[in-house]
Amino acid sequence: YDRELGVLSHLSHPNIISLIGCCAHQDTERIIVYEFMPLRALYDHLHGMEALDWDMRMRIGAGLAKGLSYLHNEANPRVIYRDLKPRDVLLSEECHPKISDFWIAISAPSNDRSSSVTVTQLMGTPPYWAPEGALTDRLSPKSDVYSFGVLLLEIIAGTMPLDARRPRYVADWVTLKILINILKDNYCFFFSLFFF
Repeated sequence: YDRELGVLSHLSHPNIISLIGCCAHQDTERIIVYEFMPLRALYDHLHGMEALDWDMRMRIGAGLAKGLSYLHNEANPRVIYRDLKPRDVLLSEECHPKISDFWIAISAPSNDRSSSVTVTQLMGTPPYWAPEGALTDRLSPKSDVYSFGVLLLEIIAGTMPLDARRPRYVADWVTLKILINILKDNYCFFFSLFFF
């Protein structure tokens, strides 16, 4: 609660959820009020509700890139989000994406984009973790870029990044998808040579 308020109170960007207010009653009741986002979470549209068309998917991806760029380059202090995933992207009535849920976000250590911060506890959602964060407990804005890449792949492919029927690592899954498409294209080409 306190961390999320601390981070959000310094942020202002069209692709970052707006903090409307908050209320705390002793230690038992804490409320954070955000702007209303009627189309709910991106997750609902990718894995349940009516599918998004390609134009919407591209606009959502571009909006998320702008929001993440703001967090890494313009916010003061700069922010490492740590857990970018479809459940944390809320959509406005016009399907405008906004990054929300900053409860595990941390301040970036300096203006040096290559610098990283050591975290004592790995938090977030495993399929979206950057490998270096999971292996070394060191995070940087690059960790968010990895998560964004996984999320962008999910937006484009419309499938979850972790599935028992697919390779464990996202890079292996992408490679497999590319190889399947190459084989499929070549099969059609060779098939056409023999039968047409």
